[in-house]
Amino acid sequence: MRKDNISEKNEILWLEEELYENLNKVINKEQPK
Repeated sequence: MRKDNISEKNEILWLEEELYENLNKVINKEQPK
């Protein structure tokens, strides 16, 4: 695998993490426990 290929995958993983974090924040706001 080429280096840029690996960093591209890492970037996508990082973006997914950010997405899920934001999603969880929104869900927690809309559904107070």
